[in-house]
Amino acid sequence: MPKEIHSSQPITIAEAFELLKEREKDAIAQDKELSYMQKEAMDHARFTTRLTGEDASNLSTRLMEEMGISPLGAISLTNTLPTTIDEVRQILDVEARKMETETIKKILEIIQSVERIEEIPEEEYYTVEEEEFDLVEKEIDESQIPDDL
Repeated sequence: MPKEIHSSQPITIAEAFELLKEREKDAIAQDKELSYMQKEAMDHARFTTRLTGEDASNLSTRLMEEMGISPLGAISLTNTLPTTIDEVRQILDVEARKMETETIKKILEIIQSVERIEEIPEEEYYTVEEEEFDLVEKEIDESQIPDDL
């Protein structure tokens, strides 16, 4: 049964990863495990984030406060960590139309000042085992397949 949503606020992928790690610890303490979707979300976050949750939060806050970027724009920049002026313009789209090139260069300086984390080794990813799914192998009657396929 779906859980009731009491509030929602956008967060970075790194912050989501930190939340999922905490949820995983709680699940282990209760002798349970994360759901399939939580495992997949955690793998995606682990694979795509290059910042710690705290660094990501600080970066997005700094972009909002110092550069006047919207919360969603700051989160998008934090998630993607652009390296060129064109990438920043594409991510911010309408917001960037009003910005001068010098402002965008300042945004890039702020983004580049944040320390990145090393890539997580692949063996630490969750892998979904085949036995978690009901895989049914069926014989196919080839005489039923049309010739024009």
